[in-house]
Amino acid sequence: MRRALFSLIPLTLLSACFLVDEPANEDAGCQEVRTELSLDELSDLGISGQDLLDAVLPEGDAHQALFTYEDDEQSAMTLALDADSVAGAVFVDASPPESDGRDVLLIDWYCPDRLEVQIDMDVATEDGVFDEHLEQVTISAVEDGEGFVYSFLQELDPEAMGGSFDMDAWMLGLDSPTDYDTRSLTIDGSFSAGEVIGEISGQIGGEDDCEAGANCASWAELVPVGAFSSAEVEG
Repeated sequence: MRRALFSLIPLTLLSACFLVDEPANEDAGCQEVRTELSLDELSDLGISGQDLLDAVLPEGDAHQALFTYEDDEQSAMTLALDADSVAGAVFVDASPPESDGRDVLLIDWYCPDRLEVQIDMDVATEDGVFDEHLEQVTISAVEDGEGFVYSFLQELDPEAMGGSFDMDAWMLGLDSPTDYDTRSLTIDGSFSAGEVIGEISGQIGGEDDCEAGANCASWAELVPVGAFSSAEVEG
């Protein structure tokens, strides 16, 4: 059983600011200034929200991909983006937090400026396991030195899946623990040169039993589901 253990002693967590879709929390991470833009308005990155959309929208009705499950089963997959659901764009000016002298930063902060649009997305596999309508998914554009990386990360609700996917049944097949306290499921992906790649994965977590006053520990375990790629679809 593969479990990552975490002490319950308070820790200061240092995390990169990337794909952040919430108001800035200057005590927890990168400092951000968000500026709303119209779709055709150029951001400080030199691209507009429309440029971002042009880079990620499929040539047809949807991106066609092949989804490969962790157990090597495969199914055709479609990922459709609804351009009409986009109202505008947001430019995020991000910078590392200012130290108050009490914290020692042991790693470099990664706080890239980014451009965001929110768009409705439909993700479905031909076998019916996934059939999800996702509203206002944030797609971010970040410079990578040679151009832009366009990516998204979206939570799925294991309790309200549109397809037949059952996370508990899936974990039994992977011989994962069943004595968890929390579970989550996400889909993430990136777009490049008209293609899309990504994965669906989960995580479970809990706390080990221990006596009152003891230094208890919590654990977390990744639950791999599968990966998708449009590059694997035969033309």
